[in-house]
Amino acid sequence: MDIYVIKIPSDIDKNFKIFLLNKGVPKISFYYYCKWLRYYLDRCKKYNFQQSDQKSVSQFINKLQEKNQTLEQQKQASYSISLYYELMRFSSIETKGVSRKKEEIKSTKQEEPNLVHYKWKKLYINLKEEIKIRHYSPKTLKSLSDWPFKIISV
Repeated sequence: MDIYVIKIPSDIDKNFKIFLLNKGVPKISFYYYCKWLRYYLDRCKKYNFQQSDQKSVSQFINKLQEKNQTLEQQKQASYSISLYYELMRFSSIETKGVSRKKEEIKSTKQEEPNLVHYKWKKLYINLKEEIKIRHYSPKTLKSLSDWPFKIISV
């Protein structure tokens, strides 16, 4: 069945998966969210629907109902598409120059410091996870990750 469905462009697929992760979608569900998005984009292309038109989403969900998809699957598909549109809105803002250039973003990515002691490494990993959960800036991780070294040196 998936043979005839379009493939999501790799850059959109990558950004969509990162966006799913940031929205708290479990990694185990990524396949299904991407599947619904592929089916939706395929349907829009096949029937010449405007992706920006809300009717296309409702028609897609109606088609899922006709194909006896469960209510839970319909909700998941609808949420997947809404996340896609949210990502596209964010991306369009990004392309208008509101966000930083790719080089600047790459330079702010924090690499794990070389932590010798297991407890410090565990503390760093917990700190990194907590900062991701709270959607703090990468700079916050950088400044907070220096504290264990300052404590050790005292």
